[in-house]
Amino acid sequence: DFELNGLFRNALACIFLPEEKLTVEAAFFSNNLNLNELLSENENTSDTVYLLAFPNQVNFNLNGSVGNLSFRKFSATEFSGIVTISGKTFRSENIFFKTMEGTVGGNLEIDASSGNEILISSNAVVKNIDISKLFFAFENFGQSVITDRHLKGMSTADVRFAMKIDSTLHVDENKIFSHIDLTIDNGELINFEPMNDISGYIKNHVFLKHLIKTDEFEKKLKHIRFSTLKNQI
Repeated sequence: DFELNGLFRNALACIFLPEEKLTVEAAFFSNNLNLNELLSENENTSDTVYLLAFPNQVNFNLNGSVGNLSFRKFSATEFSGIVTISGKTFRSENIFFKTMEGTVGGNLEIDASSGNEILISSNAVVKNIDISKLFFAFENFGQSVITDRHLKGMSTADVRFAMKIDSTLHVDENKIFSHIDLTIDNGELINFEPMNDISGYIKNHVFLKHLIKTDEFEKKLKHIRFSTLKNQI
């Protein structure tokens, strides 16, 4: 569902003259916005194909508000922001929403002016996000080394991010950039496989195996708790 309140500029010219553009300046409101339905190219949910395309003849300038927003495993509430679409470029400023027990604020730009190669860039401030839910919602960022099953804790981060995708939302993994100042509080690292290498090293070390209770140490490595972890990724 959605509601628009505002102005449709150049409407009559757009109807009668094919080259004219319609400009929409409005407040946009939706109780529930399901991007799975809006972007889906087919109705077979087991093999969904998505398509991202911007209109050629319509420009938007919207003050947006969405009660519930969802896409794949990601969901957010109380979304607000100023959205503009012009020349196949989507910009959203002053974005704010609640998700995964925390909040996110920032800016987003999607530039589809170069044809099938689409550039997505974003600056964001993330506060008190459940790190396990974050990895789950973003499908472990396409890797299996450290997943939502391995992590617990609340994360705060300053994020600069950019990547290139095609119009069907396939990511070019060679063209991803991120700069993240990350803090995780009250964290847990659970059954993380590389920790087994540390345990194996101690068991085989000539001196360490006599100084450390290896069985007890190995048990602790399977479930590590920490108060604060800071890193730049």
